[in-house]
Amino acid sequence: MITLTRERLDEILDALQGQPVLVCGDFCLDRYGSGQIKGISRETGQEVPRLHEHLFSPGAAGTVTWNLCDLGAAVQALAVVGEDRYGEVILRELQLRGADTSLSVCDPSRPTPSFEKLQIKHPDGRTRELRVDVGTGLPSHTAAAAVMDNIRRALPDVGAVVVADYDEEGDGVLNAGLRPALSQLAADSDKLFICTSRTHSADFANIALVPNEYELVSAGGLAEVGIFDEIADDLVVQAAEVVLPRLKRPIFCTRGKRGILIFAPEREPTWVPTVPVEGPLDITGAGDSTMSAITMALLAGASLEEAALLGNMAANVTIRKLGITGTATPDELRTIYDDFFRDR
Repeated sequence: MITLTRERLDEILDALQGQPVLVCGDFCLDRYGSGQIKGISRETGQEVPRLHEHLFSPGAAGTVTWNLCDLGAAVQALAVVGEDRYGEVILRELQLRGADTSLSVCDPSRPTPSFEKLQIKHPDGRTRELRVDVGTGLPSHTAAAAVMDNIRRALPDVGAVVVADYDEEGDGVLNAGLRPALSQLAADSDKLFICTSRTHSADFANIALVPNEYELVSAGGLAEVGIFDEIADDLVVQAAEVVLPRLKRPIFCTRGKRGILIFAPEREPTWVPTVPVEGPLDITGAGDSTMSAITMALLAGASLEEAALLGNMAANVTIRKLGITGTATPDELRTIYDDFFRDR
């Protein structure tokens, strides 16, 4: 049973305030809107959606950055953006949330990744979602070199480097050339390097990893699994045994309502249960909140088990926030603790 007193929680949360963190990887701009059909276009004869709400939000690595800022970190966001309006907006949105974007790289050859998600109501009462993605491509050699140069430049002044690899199409920032370079940099450094990766978990080394169970089993290459499949405990353990020798750092495998399994060199796996939750849920961004809380807890001197418990608590906060990509603040973590752990 993992125990955490209120006094210990306060000690960890106080210690993480102002901790310097660098986030690198795949930043994108999420654009949300809602509206309804307003007549037919005279030019095309098509229905015309009219938005009555439209907002911007940093996505992917930007969501991790936002979470870290809300937890109290001093975050440097190393984004790669295009020479376009979307790039300007995402940098502004990151700055509004407290991040320093001075290390970010502009790559004129590559559009800023952007994803439009619209909820449109029709006259008959039905609502449909429109999704419009702005395509991108691999960063130029110049931009990739600038990313590594800026990571090396920032490293002496940060406590942790968060590697946020959201690439699924083969056009991410942390490409095949940068992953080995980052792995070597982590091996040569005494700083905390911690990674989340959609499809390349097996390609990093010397870096702590926060995958979900699908990502971990896929990285282990032991079985073909679907992203929504129920994955057996023994398969997760076997995958960790394949991946761990390369990483040489802890793995925090998130398993939704089944909590987190911790794997680390020369120790038995440890299960950290999640915080129970009821009612309507929205899991958008839960993994980013978990990743951010684990990172900050480790920086604050927490044990692996304490860090995983804070990660579970942060996810519990986030999934209660419906229709938005939420974050968890220290005060919200204290509330979750008081609701579920005090006097237990």
